[in-house]
Amino acid sequence: DFETGVVFNTPQNKGYAKLFRSAVTDEILFDKSSSSWVGYNINAPKTLHQGVEVSNTHSYSNKLSLSTSLSVVKSIFQTDTVGAMTGVNGKRISGTPNYILGISADYRLDANNAINWKTRLVGNQYPQGDNQNSYELGAYSISDFGYRWNDKQWAVFANVNNVFDKKYGSAVL
Repeated sequence: DFETGVVFNTPQNKGYAKLFRSAVTDEILFDKSSSSWVGYNINAPKTLHQGVEVSNTHSYSNKLSLSTSLSVVKSIFQTDTVGAMTGVNGKRISGTPNYILGISADYRLDANNAINWKTRLVGNQYPQGDNQNSYELGAYSISDFGYRWNDKQWAVFANVNNVFDKKYGSAVL
């Protein structure tokens, strides 16, 4: 495994940028192409995950901050045979999007109350179990809304995830 990057922390900006590369042996993956009609988990002999991540939170005031993040990932097989699958060398690992772009806003109503909004754009990926890369799902976005209350000893969080009830998921293989 290899990871390098920088972390920055100024009065207005906090964030990081990093490059990573991880070669995994015996990664557990779901295999839908097996002879079983439901599929099962298998150990992939060699996989590679590499990419870049950047993130920044900018404080406009003591009440408002905006955050952005980007993760670009390449996750591939590094062997030709995995379980019942053959010919997968260099193919993308199912269920791993090729990028995730996020933006969020956090607003403090007062010393104890705050609200936040977060939206993520999740890039193209193959449905979980489609390690042959036969059907690519398109990108989709998800938005969440949250509220938090805190004092010196306690904190309470409430979230509404997938605010717009966005439909996304895997295709039946």
